[in-house]
Formats: sequence, C-alpha cells, structure tokens
Amino acid sequence: GLDTVLMAWKGRLAELNVASAGLGSWRLAQPAPLALAASRASLGEACFESAADAARLCAGGDWSPTAGSVLAGHLQALPAQRLLPNLSGELSGRVLGGLAPDGALQARAALALSPGKLRVELAEGSQVLAHDGGSLDLTIDPGGLDARLEIDSAERRLVEADLQLRRVDRLPLPDPQPLT
Repeated sequence: GLDTVLMAWKGRLAELNVASAGLGSWRLAQPAPLALAASRASLGEACFESAADAARLCAGGDWSPTAGSVLAGHLQALPAQRLLPNLSGELSGRVLGGLAPDGALQARAALALSPGKLRVELAEGSQVLAHDGGSLDLTIDPGGLDARLEIDSAERRLVEADLQLRRVDRLPLPDPQPLT
C-alpha cells in the first residue's frame, strides 16, 4: 500500500504477460514483491514461465539515484533456437549486472548449453553437427566486454570464439565499437 509519509508504495506484481516475436509468450509464475518511490525501486525475484515449453526466466533488482541499478537473474531450459536458429540445446545459467549513476556498466554471465545440434551453412550446402553442449561466459567491467563461447563434440571442439569490445563499459555506448 501507499505510505503517504514516505511517499512510497509497497505491493506486489501479481500478473504480467509478455509476448515477443522472437522469444514467444511468457507469464509471471507467481506474485513478486515490488516497492516504488522517487528515491528507490525494488523488485523481488519475479519468475516468468514460457507458454511453449519448460523455459523459465527469473530476475529481480534494485534502483536508487545514488547507487544506480543492480539486477540478478537466472534462466532454465531456454531453447537456444529462440536466439540462434541454427543451434539446438537448452540454455541455463546466471546473470548479474549493474549500472552506476554515471553510466558505468558491470556484468557477469555464465550460461551452459545442453547437448543438441549445430547447423553450419557452407558453399556446398548445410551440414548438421551433433554437439555435447557448451558454455558462454561474459564479463563487462572497466576494461570493456569480454566473452568466450565454446561448443564441444565428443571428438573435438566445434566452436571456440572470443569477443572483446573494449568500449562497452558504460551507457550510452560510444560509436564506433572496434572488434578484437
């Protein structure tokens, strides 16, 4: 309810449905605590369930004008094909991020990919490769963004990619972003 002395509202987010062309339809699994005021906002863990499968995404966070924003979340069983059409398997993992009042970004993500298939388009046609799973690790800090993607098969590493974007360390993002 509304606290007229502190000019703050405390309650709960009881219902929310979200639809996205790429990610499908999601619904709030159960009510989540929510607090709003001019000087702060807070959302307790809010979990969303996919209407199409067993995917689940949970997140919660805090904001204040002096401390900035903090977000923590985790996902379970998100079909990789929703993000990358040529890759099957499910993504699960954790994400933690922050945005300081001056725009500085901090983030850490660790995602695991369950076994599936990877379709590769070649000049002579497409080839489908079975994979045994993989991982994506991402960090954003004052040094920029560092990401590493690995996808393995029983015989060898199918994909190994490193991405560095040294100027991805604050919002708004500067142009251009050199790739290394």
